[in-house]
Amino acid sequence: MSKIDPKLKNVVIARINDAVISEFDVASGLERAYDPHRDTKGKVRLLPDEQIALRQTVIDRLITRELLFQEGKSRGITISDEEFATALQVSMQGYQSEEHFAAVLDLQGQTPDDFKQQLRHDLITNKVAASVVEGRRKDISTEDARAYYNKNKAAMQGPE
Repeated sequence: MSKIDPKLKNVVIARINDAVISEFDVASGLERAYDPHRDTKGKVRLLPDEQIALRQTVIDRLITRELLFQEGKSRGITISDEEFATALQVSMQGYQSEEHFAAVLDLQGQTPDDFKQQLRHDLITNKVAASVVEGRRKDISTEDARAYYNKNKAAMQGPE
């Protein structure tokens, strides 16, 4: 992973109400999105058109997540200190120490405070997304499931 220039935090890509998505946010998202497309030497193996499409996907996701966060704030959704502490502890697993974690964040152009703010933001966003999904969930009776299976039996045959 290459170090992302913190100056990119000042380059605005999109505004969502009072929030800003910066080129730094996009570059950080792209670094993570590129990971499955890297060869053994770390070079990204995507065609230029695929890189452009991936960049747009990252921007779209950042906008969606910001809209979800803003919806959460308007609904009064909060994160308890306990939820935050647990999520922070999980995030730091796999690092040798807090100093090691801070050094990795520095390579990403972030401070521990930046990370904590983003974590709180993500936790609220995830709560909103979960509430949307839960609101669309429908209980299905055994009879409905069996009827669906019987109607679509052919499609459900073969290897898993």
